[in-house]
Amino acid sequence: MSEFHRFGNLPTELRLQIWRHALQPINPTRRRAHFFSVTNYLEDGDALKKLRVQCFLGSDCEFEHGSQFCLAAPKFGSSHSWTNNNPSAYLWDFGMWSACCESNAVIEKHYNLDYWKAKLRQGRTDFRDDQFDDACVPFIHPRPDGDWCFPIHTNRDLVCLQPSNIDAVGFYWEHEYFMQDFCMIEWNKGLRGIVNLALEYDPSWFDGFIENFSVLHFFQEKSPRGLLIRTLVAMDDDDSVYLPETVWLIDHSLKRDKDKGDRVTSREGKVFHGSNEKFVQVLDGHDYSGTYDHSALEFLDHLGILLDGLEPPRHSCLRHNGMYIGCNGCDAGGSDYYCVEHHLQVLACEDAE
Repeated sequence: MSEFHRFGNLPTELRLQIWRHALQPINPTRRRAHFFSVTNYLEDGDALKKLRVQCFLGSDCEFEHGSQFCLAAPKFGSSHSWTNNNPSAYLWDFGMWSACCESNAVIEKHYNLDYWKAKLRQGRTDFRDDQFDDACVPFIHPRPDGDWCFPIHTNRDLVCLQPSNIDAVGFYWEHEYFMQDFCMIEWNKGLRGIVNLALEYDPSWFDGFIENFSVLHFFQEKSPRGLLIRTLVAMDDDDSVYLPETVWLIDHSLKRDKDKGDRVTSREGKVFHGSNEKFVQVLDGHDYSGTYDHSALEFLDHLGILLDGLEPPRHSCLRHNGMYIGCNGCDAGGSDYYCVEHHLQVLACEDAE
């Protein structure tokens, strides 16, 4: 098929209509999935610095984000890349940001970015909570052919974090609220305000899990598994405002049983759409019995046993590294029932429709 070289000669209205048709639709019922690595600004080297994203205000942002932790390109394969094997929904719009000034203007209007950029410029004192129902947050990745923007709808999209260096990335005692370093709409509406936060599950999480069946052991462990435990512990703190409503474990190897393959995804379950696949909430583990062993589903079952009725009294008390006078959990001296599924759910990967 021959290439068409006279797009610029088309009538303006026709060109604009073509650009609009190229955009991914914005629909409150269509949740999207976005993947980023998390880097330590001081420790992860120069290569990742070139792949980082920032608030569009850059150094002028009053929130002083990025002083330690930054978002950067994810890693699917041997190296970090925005495009190689990346299933993120933001790739749908990749070409629109740099094609030309006209396409850039169309996509900025599509996401209403002028409005949200103005909200960032206003500063934290001018925000009200009722303004965040459909917040679209603009991150910027500078490029020679035009900045690439990552619009994220914080109230419904899925954000999956890949710690580049688990020794340098947090929820540890010295910086347990590491997500506050990512600038979003307001100081208490950063990635802490993301409703759906995800980590990628790996079968290696079972290594030593049964042999070291201790919450304190895993809470202190500097590993992705430990990061998950510390996140769940922090979510059990009623006073915390820095955390998601749900943490999701993405299991890339979990497959629906063949005899259940034609079953329509339940309307009650959540589905997050990527560029070439979708991430489907597992509502019935029996549909995945063939890949259950050492899967995120089996890990979740063991985790539920581990966290149920643990001492000290509240899971959040683990953050004190001992009894702490003035903590409601420590002072109560009792143990609350804990259901891990209230905070943690599993997503399986399926081909996009």
